[in-house]
Amino acid sequence: MTDIELRSLAPEYDEDHHHTYVSRLNAAVSDPRNKNIALTGRYGAGKSSILDKFTRDQECSETGDPGNDSSEQTAKTIKKKRKKASSRKVLRISINTLGPDKGEDLTNRIQKELVKQLVYRAKPGEVRSSEFARTPQLRWWRAGLDALVVAVVLVGLLWLFGLRPIKDSLGTDNSWLPMASLFFLVLGILWAIRWYIGNRVVAQVSAGGASIALEGTSDSFFDKYLDELITFFEATEPDILVFEDLDRFDDPRIFDSLLELNTLVNSSAHWRNRPGRPLRFVYAIKDSLFEKLGDEQQEKDETENKKAEQDGASTSGAAVDQNNPETKDAVAEAVERANRTKFFEIVIPVVPFLSHSNARDHFVTELGKLRLPEGEGAKIDRGLIDIVARHTTDMRLMLNIGNEFVVYAERLLWVAGTKRRRAPGLTANRLFAIVVYKNFHLTDFEALPHRGSALDWLDQARRDLVDTAITTLQQERASLVSGAARRQRQQDLAATLSERLTVVLQSAHMTLVSATADSASLDVKAINDPPFWQAIAQAKTAEVQLASESRYAIRSALDRAYLASVFPEIETFEGWVDTPTQVDDKRVSEIDTEISVLRGIDFKPLLDDDRHTLDGKSFAALAENKLPSQLALDLIKQGHIDRFYAEYATVFYGEFLGVDVAKFFRNSVWPNEMDMQFEFTTPGAVGNVLAQAPADFLGTRSALNIDIVNHLMTIDVSTSIHLIDFLARPHNTDGHQFLSTYLNTPTSHGEELVSRLAAKPWPGLFSFIASEGAINGDETNVSLLNAALRSVPSFEAFELDDDARALIARLYTEIPVFCEVQRGVPMQTLFAFLTASLPSVPNLRALSPELQNLVVDAKRYTLDASNLRAAATLPDETPISADNLLAKTVIWEHCTEHVEGYLSLVESDEQTTGSCASPEVLAEVVNAQHEEWTAEQMDAFLDASAESAALPDITVVEQTAWATVVDRLCVVPNVTNLEAYATEIGLDDALAALFTDDEGAVVDIINVEDVTEDQLEPLVTLLLNAQAVLEPRQRVLLAKQMLGAPDGPGFDLSEIEASPDELLAKLLREGMIDDTAEAFAHFSGAGWPSIGPALRVSTNAATFITPALIQGHAEEVVRGNNFPEATRRALLERLVEFAPTEDQSFLIAAASAARTLHVSLSTGALMLIAPAVRNHEDVVWQLKEQAGQIAASAAMQILGSMSGDFVGFAGAAGQKFEVSDTPSLETVLKHLKGAGMIVPQPGRQPKGRWKFRIA
Repeated sequence: MTDIELRSLAPEYDEDHHHTYVSRLNAAVSDPRNKNIALTGRYGAGKSSILDKFTRDQECSETGDPGNDSSEQTAKTIKKKRKKASSRKVLRISINTLGPDKGEDLTNRIQKELVKQLVYRAKPGEVRSSEFARTPQLRWWRAGLDALVVAVVLVGLLWLFGLRPIKDSLGTDNSWLPMASLFFLVLGILWAIRWYIGNRVVAQVSAGGASIALEGTSDSFFDKYLDELITFFEATEPDILVFEDLDRFDDPRIFDSLLELNTLVNSSAHWRNRPGRPLRFVYAIKDSLFEKLGDEQQEKDETENKKAEQDGASTSGAAVDQNNPETKDAVAEAVERANRTKFFEIVIPVVPFLSHSNARDHFVTELGKLRLPEGEGAKIDRGLIDIVARHTTDMRLMLNIGNEFVVYAERLLWVAGTKRRRAPGLTANRLFAIVVYKNFHLTDFEALPHRGSALDWLDQARRDLVDTAITTLQQERASLVSGAARRQRQQDLAATLSERLTVVLQSAHMTLVSATADSASLDVKAINDPPFWQAIAQAKTAEVQLASESRYAIRSALDRAYLASVFPEIETFEGWVDTPTQVDDKRVSEIDTEISVLRGIDFKPLLDDDRHTLDGKSFAALAENKLPSQLALDLIKQGHIDRFYAEYATVFYGEFLGVDVAKFFRNSVWPNEMDMQFEFTTPGAVGNVLAQAPADFLGTRSALNIDIVNHLMTIDVSTSIHLIDFLARPHNTDGHQFLSTYLNTPTSHGEELVSRLAAKPWPGLFSFIASEGAINGDETNVSLLNAALRSVPSFEAFELDDDARALIARLYTEIPVFCEVQRGVPMQTLFAFLTASLPSVPNLRALSPELQNLVVDAKRYTLDASNLRAAATLPDETPISADNLLAKTVIWEHCTEHVEGYLSLVESDEQTTGSCASPEVLAEVVNAQHEEWTAEQMDAFLDASAESAALPDITVVEQTAWATVVDRLCVVPNVTNLEAYATEIGLDDALAALFTDDEGAVVDIINVEDVTEDQLEPLVTLLLNAQAVLEPRQRVLLAKQMLGAPDGPGFDLSEIEASPDELLAKLLREGMIDDTAEAFAHFSGAGWPSIGPALRVSTNAATFITPALIQGHAEEVVRGNNFPEATRRALLERLVEFAPTEDQSFLIAAASAARTLHVSLSTGALMLIAPAVRNHEDVVWQLKEQAGQIAASAAMQILGSMSGDFVGFAGAAGQKFEVSDTPSLETVLKHLKGAGMIVPQPGRQPKGRWKFRIA
């Protein structure tokens, strides 16, 4: 404790300030007319000090002011002086509180308190006739006197009535001795009873049916107990009655009551006997109370005025306006009230000596009077004093602030040399600010221990705002890292540029026709999309084509330079690229710094920063709305009250651990509240918290703090068991909220925490990490998932929901535990997590070798070329054919189980030419899968195989698969395969397709030269007879290859089936058989389809052609159709032989062919042809050529058998006829005329006709 003496708050008389007012009061009471005197002034103006001096002066007016002399001699002197006529008796009444009487108005309650103070101010016994008279304290002699009187009366009555004691009752003959004994006995008993009863009065006595009760007292008010008040004043005869503090209740009606009381007292008969010495009431009231004096009467007047207006009593509108309170100014109202309340005979105003302009100087002076210690621990800044002075003009409050500061400082600040320690950061300014806050907001300060003050609310708002701001910043950071923010900026800028381009186009009345960037066309309808502008920004050359909307169709082009001038963002905006920009990286760094600052931010910097809000309000707005005064706000704004306000206002017992630790205990540990962002600043603070906290601290929500958890993550795992258990509780909203914040904090040990949660294990860990909004950014997700997977004890201990599976599936290629070689991590557990999330792993190469092998063995990977090469450890240029995959059975099994997908890969893979490349592999696959795969799947596999995989020996595969492999051309077209297949199955379409190509050409039969004659001979016959599957040409050519072998065999024509096709012709053409009648006869059974083509090829047919061989197709032969001329001539020369089996058309065709081939027909043949011929020249030419060989009569007969006008040649002698001319007719006519068969008619012959007469 220091030697500083605290200043008294009692009123203190100051001669300089108060002398004038005391003199005025003394002068006022000297005038008997002044019965109601008012001393007015605001609170703290010094009225009590003035009244103290005034009271002393009145009680010893002749001797002057005794000053501060308080000795007994002075008191005796004052008592003697009061006996003199010039001294006055002064009573002072001060009412500070009212009783809690319900149902009574304020005036009655004040009256009650006044009555109590007046009545009980008189000495006991001084007022005897009053109902409230108090009996003086009973003394022993008074009790004895009362008992003596009663004893004398009682014993006297007994003696008079003859009730006397027996003479010898005491063993003596003296009769007075027993009587005296009785008297003293009665006296003693009565004395004891009187002493026991004391001042109580017997109101009722009961015995049996009667009762005795002690009378009680009752309260009274002015009207009810006016007689008692008058009696009091008459008995005590005070000269001056001083009323203080009546104005604190703001009830002006009490002054009306006191005025009435004063008037009644001074008008009483007793007081009229005191001329020149009336009872005076002195009131100490505040100035503002005058405004309320007369309010009640004014309300009545206003009511009456309104009633008068409604009744039409008002006759003058001007008068109504004048009496309307709404039209009166403040001065008029004040005058009216003063006129209605003239019960103060004199009003003495007290001029304030303390104002806002000089409050600071007074405050500094009063603090100086305390003689505070020198040094920083007691120095209070003038700026802080300025703030406080602006809000106080009360000297008592100033003094009390100084006193309390001294007491607080002795306990909290000036602790050097004591066992106590100063709170870190506590300064004289901060402690003084706390004391000031306490004096101005007592109720709020008392709520500090319960965390219910406005400062506690503000601190909670600070914490909530910090949590909200950090969450927002973390989301922004995640957006920047993931590129979402960059994409949003691109979208916003694209929209802005699009709007600007639209304005440009509209102002120029142009439309956008096309746009190109580095010769690449852009979609002009997508100008709102970032890719449009991104392409222009990244292009070296760009052009935009515009067209006028007018009818003249003017076109113009804007190059990239012009676009950059109109849209400078194309050049300046860095965000067009899809990788993080320097701006993004800088902003991420800024966010990390800002989050670090926010975690420990105090009131003042947060008030100055309006970037962050809570429910749309800045911290400054929240403080202004909640703090109880502007003073409190100013103290916080200037940093004099910080977030450790509660710790600076408390004495710490035991080992003091720091204000941050104390604050954390107060705000979090004791109330079990969570403050995630609270930042510990003192060294070893977290360790101190853990050492001093309750045993169950880590199992409560109050332990959920970033710094505490960070500390736990750096020490032994066993210390965090309870925390891990708490976080792993189901349905733990607080735990989830903390984890989301903690794991998103860059400075946290999130991986270690997740690792411990996984090791517990917490079943919902992965589901929490994957839940919406829990973790910001894939980078964090990857690190957390990796830490969790490294520590999981088993897969079965966790519950993976759809979100968790989807997250692992999306990020597995980035999670190191999946991608890198691990030590001490069970691969089966990782495999279980991976395959639970990915039924089919898309990228095997991303996995570690151990995990890759597990996935391959389980066939849990997507079938693609990259994965197959990774599974089979093949280089990228190695084909993924079955040849390279069969080495690892499980890989090939995976392919066979998804053969369609595999074959699709084979088709699309540039390095792979076929599903298999060797016949051995082909045979192995076919033998293994021909019963497992469908026919379509096997066909697809065989079709995809390389040519090199064709089987040289079909017998290596099972016979049931022969048709398939042959049909898909997967065997070598050699004699071996032909012999084996044809022998077992026959020569079918599949085999035929094997030995022919798509154009129908035959392929070369492999190794035919290595086959013996005995092997080839049956194959030749087989091929030549395969008319069902091979064309004649193909059969002949294939057979020819075998016949041409070194050991080529012959073949027996009789074994060859005569088929209605061109086989005979092909055989003749290839010279495989002799051109003989026997050959034609063998094939004649196949009909003209076989003979006809052969006749076209045969060179010897003229020697053996017969009607039976031609089979009614002589017309076709003679017309040509590529038949040999010799054959045609032979048929014409033997026309009469062939005619019976042919129809008329043959004769017509023969006539024409004979003329064409210059073949002379016999007369018999002409006789057959002439009736059927259509072209007469064909017959006439024959007659012309054979004029010397054919008789004229035969010629006439032939001509006459032809149709048309040639029938004239068959007429009777002398018959005339005309005949049309033909090229050869003139020669024939000359021959007939010379033979005398016809005679020309006289006259000129018509043009183109001949006229003759039969001779």
